[in-house]
Amino acid sequence: DMYVATGEKDTVAEQKLADYAMEGVQFSCLRVGNIETHSVQKGTETSVELIYEIPEALQKIIGLDTQNPVHTKDTKEYFTSQQINDSLKTALEDNTATKDKLEAYAADADKMALTDASGTTTKKDLALGLYLIVETKVPEDVVYTTNPWFVQLPMTDYEGESWFYDVVCYPKNQTGVPTLDK
Repeated sequence: DMYVATGEKDTVAEQKLADYAMEGVQFSCLRVGNIETHSVQKGTETSVELIYEIPEALQKIIGLDTQNPVHTKDTKEYFTSQQINDSLKTALEDNTATKDKLEAYAADADKMALTDASGTTTKKDLALGLYLIVETKVPEDVVYTTNPWFVQLPMTDYEGESWFYDVVCYPKNQTGVPTLDK
């Protein structure tokens, strides 16, 4: 909770969290959304935002409000990453069924290499779009896995003023040995 997720590399966070790096975790990434641009007029200024069309089945899993797309084109509905992520967050609140459905949805996703001793894995040369990332394998001492999340390519910096294409994520698992009362 001390760090704000920005998608950019954070060497300070990496140094502070180095003792918690976990080897042997596998993530899968599935491209779930085509990227489009959408012009938004705010007063006298026009800005461009990225919007995504995602499959109807995924919309249902995360409870996306299909009554409020930001754009509709040829019967296709488009949503902002904020709308998609807000729906995901709400759907995952104390709901393991949603997490299970997302993991099943991404069952055929591209498997990333297992994390190394520094807890790092990468996926290169991804096409632009929206990706669902799910954790597919963990060491046996993991007692709570990371929730699925979305990554958009490209992504804007925290201020929304410049684009970047190398997104860095810092998911966290909870480990431990449970105590059993006899």
